[in-house]
Amino acid sequence: MNPLSGAWGATDALQFVVWIHAVAVLLTAAEYLHDRRDFGERGAMSWKVFRASGSGAYRTLVPEGIQRRLFGLRGMTTMLWIQIGAVLVFAVAPARSWLQWCGLLTSTVALLLITARQRYGQDGADQMNLIVGITCVIVFGPFQSETVMTIGLWFLALQVTLAYLSAGIAKVISPVWRRGLAVGMVVDTASYGSRSAGDLLRRYSWIGKVLTWGTIAFELVFVIALIAPPPVTFGILAVGVLFHLGIAFVMGLNNFVPAFLSTYPAVLFAATQH
Repeated sequence: MNPLSGAWGATDALQFVVWIHAVAVLLTAAEYLHDRRDFGERGAMSWKVFRASGSGAYRTLVPEGIQRRLFGLRGMTTMLWIQIGAVLVFAVAPARSWLQWCGLLTSTVALLLITARQRYGQDGADQMNLIVGITCVIVFGPFQSETVMTIGLWFLALQVTLAYLSAGIAKVISPVWRRGLAVGMVVDTASYGSRSAGDLLRRYSWIGKVLTWGTIAFELVFVIALIAPPPVTFGILAVGVLFHLGIAFVMGLNNFVPAFLSTYPAVLFAATQH
């Protein structure tokens, strides 16, 4: 079970994916529960507002009364507690057991319903949680073969690589990022900033430029992790862990840490396959 020695099977890798995914879903569900009043009739995420501003087949196929009960304050609170229970089940259940698969399925259905409900307020971490959840339900069950699990792991590895690469390309073609100003501007905002970090970068502008270009370099270079020897891949992933922890500390984007790190075992698995 040591990935650095090459003894890193598909079941082992997917089990680590599942464990980290459990942390990601628990964190997101806990944040929603903390702000559950926003799901009420007068809340910022009221179903009346979301239903009026969105579109989808469920608006015509599902009776309005069911939608209101499912996506209102009481329905969302119940759904989130069920999801938390399902997460605890699949986190502790034996790997590839029916119990684990049923927990994964229940949690992922909840993720799908929450995604269908929310018309704004979701981000890349929510999308990654959904992708990881659906992938695990499809490939990590008692009825799947080693080949199917391997395909699933490669899909997750390519997915996170594409996410970083596309973000890096978007940054490198932006004049603000190329001038090394972007990180300083972001941390100086009220929504995603930090007063102490903003003051520091205003005083020492070179630090902001290093962090800006360091972000671009990491996102563009991450693709090497798929083809590098396992120790090099492990080093790149370690940088990724520090990268997301830093963002969480400064910008408060806590859910990005486990959401993206849940794909890292898949990247490490891919690196051991050549």
